[in-house]
Amino acid sequence: ENEERFRVLYEASPDAIMLLSPELGFLTGNPATLALFGCRNEQEFIALSPTATSPEFQPDGRRSDDKVQEMMRLAQDKGAHSFEWLHQRADGTTFPVDVLLVTTTIDDKIVIQVTLRDITERKANEARIVYLNRVYAMLSGINTLIVRVHDRDELFREACRIALEEGG
Repeated sequence: ENEERFRVLYEASPDAIMLLSPELGFLTGNPATLALFGCRNEQEFIALSPTATSPEFQPDGRRSDDKVQEMMRLAQDKGAHSFEWLHQRADGTTFPVDVLLVTTTIDDKIVIQVTLRDITERKANEARIVYLNRVYAMLSGINTLIVRVHDRDELFREACRIALEEGG
């Protein structure tokens, strides 16, 4: 009965959940995993290596194959480790995720439970907030300038400077 409950939670989770062996690669993945990576079935997913599900480089400029080894070591050393990662679907498109790695043992072998949450929408919202803050700073600076400067040529020069500095 408990096993069935856990199976239902695993199958129904909107988060991608997979088991990873540091030596063998992926062992299993739930339906959300298959959908996230664009795989037709679990066998197609299991055939992929952790580095095959990532672009060559992460946003920080580091090689994914080097960084994935470091993240797994940290999870093994600490028992769990969370971080952001850029993954890649079977069709080559990339997407950002929050990753949680939890190290455990099954049949006396180290296994890492990987939980991924797609954060594409959150990242887009964060970028939009940064953009809107820049626009606000630009408009605020120009408003202040309009009140402070009375010479038309100076107002134009300074407004252009503020637009370039604040608005990009």
